[in-house]
Amino acid sequence: SDKCLQTYSCKGGVCTGQTPVICQASDQCHVAGTCSGGTCSNPPKTCNDNNNCTTDSCDTTKGGCVFTPLSCDDGNKCTVDSCNPQTGCVNTPVMCQSPGTCQLAPGTCDSSTGACTYPPLTCQSPSMCQVGPGTCDSGSGMCSYSPKTCASPGKCQVGPGTCDSSTGGCSYPPMQCPPPGNCQVGAGTCDPSTGNCTYAPLSCQSPNTCQVGPGTCDPGTGTCSYSPKACNSPGNCQVAPGSCDSSTGACSYPPMQCPPPGSCQVGPGTCDPSSGNCTYGSAADGTPCGASGCCMSGSCSVCSLGDGGV
Repeated sequence: SDKCLQTYSCKGGVCTGQTPVICQASDQCHVAGTCSGGTCSNPPKTCNDNNNCTTDSCDTTKGGCVFTPLSCDDGNKCTVDSCNPQTGCVNTPVMCQSPGTCQLAPGTCDSSTGACTYPPLTCQSPSMCQVGPGTCDSGSGMCSYSPKTCASPGKCQVGPGTCDSSTGGCSYPPMQCPPPGNCQVGAGTCDPSTGNCTYAPLSCQSPNTCQVGPGTCDPGTGTCSYSPKACNSPGNCQVAPGSCDSSTGACSYPPMQCPPPGSCQVGPGTCDPSSGNCTYGSAADGTPCGASGCCMSGSCSVCSLGDGGV
């Protein structure tokens, strides 16, 4: 007989079981079982709310199935913890994308505090006429840079120079040569190979009437000195050197002194300006001359008896 049937009836010599055993759930955490061999099974109750965000269990003291919300806290403050019923816990990393002024994204999250830190903005993009690194203004977030200093003029240039914003190159004003020194004239020209100024020499070309040029400039005083005009061309009946008249520049010469008169001549002599020769007066006839001669018509000759001879 089947122990899972409670009653039997016979009809026509055939026994038929009736009234099967009804297996009841033993408690709220089990479901009705089935009878086998006169014994009821006691299957556990399946608690599944099809929600991956709960921990499913059964507790008879709580009336059966208990669906405890799942804790998705991973202990990391740099994640946003949530739960998706289909997939379970979702731990989304915090994206540090909100830098302040003078900061750059992305930042870095501190897992112990959840605070984001951002690297500082580095000001490394100066214009052609600026130098870096620059400084970031915490109020505006704008970078400011120091101006490029043009302080390296070349020879024949002076600083500071001016920076060209299109090229970044420096240009400098030309050097002004100082006033010329003694024996120099003009504004001066700077030699780009040496940086020295050169000047035109002072030309000493203005002698006075009794001087001759060109003259020579004294570098100590800057004054010109000239050679005196030479009066070395006397006329007939004149002697050199002569004297220059500063008012006219003309030379005047002292008169030539005729030499002493010869025998049978009386002086002083007189110079003939047409020939430059001296003329003298004649001694009286009979005037002794030479060793034993007598003057006759200006010449010394032998004395005759009438001339006082013996």
